[in-house]
Amino acid sequence: MTHKRGRRRSGRWLLLALLAASSTVMLLVITTPATSPSDRTVIILDTLPNTPNQEDFPTQCRTILEPAGYRVEVYTGAEVTVERVKALGKSPLIILRAHSSVFDEGVWFYTGEPYSNREHVLEQLTNELHIGRTSATANLTFAVGSTYIRNNLDGRLGGALVVLMGCDGLRRDDLAKAFTDSGAAAYVSWDGPVTVEQTDVVTLELLRSLVAKASLEAALQAAGRVVVASGFNSTMAFYPPSVAGVALNPG
Repeated sequence: MTHKRGRRRSGRWLLLALLAASSTVMLLVITTPATSPSDRTVIILDTLPNTPNQEDFPTQCRTILEPAGYRVEVYTGAEVTVERVKALGKSPLIILRAHSSVFDEGVWFYTGEPYSNREHVLEQLTNELHIGRTSATANLTFAVGSTYIRNNLDGRLGGALVVLMGCDGLRRDDLAKAFTDSGAAAYVSWDGPVTVEQTDVVTLELLRSLVAKASLEAALQAAGRVVVASGFNSTMAFYPPSVAGVALNPG
């Protein structure tokens, strides 16, 4: 009899221990924030040359963003492939430091992937990708257009702020609309030509204001007050007009 009572008591203690353990697990599940590294990871795709006599652009971005709690993931040069663009996903901020221009009735930005007529053939035939050349002596690369963004990102951007630092990114709104249709909260770019120095300086000022919790409209106004002697008379603007009050997601 004593042996049976001992077994019953042992069984009750085991049940209580299991209930306590399961409660702890439930508490952990409920109280753990629903965040992931992508919620705090800024993506920089960088194919432009560095500005002379200054730290490289990604390093300057890190000095602004990392103290505010963001991780910065950088791809440069030939790492900025068509497939890398396709891999873009949820992020608070995506910076495309790349050449861009208007042709074939749309805005295109240039990757660092060398052009080949044997690669991405279907995408070339459907006008998702194009040949990109920044000058008569520059190597050919693949250029990405709005149709490629819309067909491949498909709502995955999770409220990202997309900044295209190249020329003419908002001279037409097709690429801007493709990014916002793919889940971006807003799109920022230039309405005309810019120099590398001009876009670097203004974009860094934009980031400083956004990290200080300014709205997108206020941050662009602050960035627009920066004067670059070698710059063109172009303006950095945002799309769509309704997102003036959007702010950078907290890190």
